[in-house]
Amino acid sequence: MAVGDNVEISIDSDGQAIIETVLPRKQYLSRPDKITPERRQVIATNLDQLVVVTSASQPQFKSGLIDRFLVSAERENLPAAVVINKIDLKEPIYFTDYVESWRKAGYTVLFTSAKKRLGLDEFKKLLEKKSSVLTGHSGVGKSTLINSIQPQLDLKTKDVSRFTGKGVHTTTAVIMYPLDVEGWIVDTPGLKIFSLTDIEKNEMADYFPEIRELAPGCRFDDCNHISEPNCAVKQAVGEGRLFEGRYASYKKLWEQLAK
Repeated sequence: MAVGDNVEISIDSDGQAIIETVLPRKQYLSRPDKITPERRQVIATNLDQLVVVTSASQPQFKSGLIDRFLVSAERENLPAAVVINKIDLKEPIYFTDYVESWRKAGYTVLFTSAKKRLGLDEFKKLLEKKSSVLTGHSGVGKSTLINSIQPQLDLKTKDVSRFTGKGVHTTTAVIMYPLDVEGWIVDTPGLKIFSLTDIEKNEMADYFPEIRELAPGCRFDDCNHISEPNCAVKQAVGEGRLFEGRYASYKKLWEQLAK
């Protein structure tokens, strides 16, 4: 079983609930098992959206990790949003190219600062009447954001390590909480590494919406958009119609997949 599973129960003579059946999952978010990487560890199920939280600074903004999560969301046909937190530490203008590229690809992008209470109304609206999973690096402020819109939860938080500049694990388990806005939120331990498995190289382009849209213009039907001639994707990068940073993420993920 995993957080978010729907179940059928019975009540015994002592009034205790007994799980009889775990119902089929609508979809799930998973990652490679730590002990057996070939297997999948299910993080949460039956979600309405994945909300990737990153930080403008402390810890360092890493677009590549965000793109990994977005690929996973696409693979599971799960709507996704990006929240750039701690915007009091670095102005939104520094992220313009990334934000525009994600929005063009169909993702919602918000700027927040739990410390300065910026963007919290938009964040709350994003979660309203939905089952959402929050994920991202340790230290980006996931638990602090939840506390900011639902103080009574009083989730534990920690500062970023002064020695490494990286986040310190605060959330140690996957937990689902009810929200006053008639939604549910799943808080997850910060993930330092999020890798993708069970994806073939020739499938990766399908999980980048903007590349998927351009692909029919390529000369070859099986174009991987890496070294092939007359590639509409590479042409779009060269002409500035496709953000080079997103293409770099695609290329890196494609190269990391098993041959």
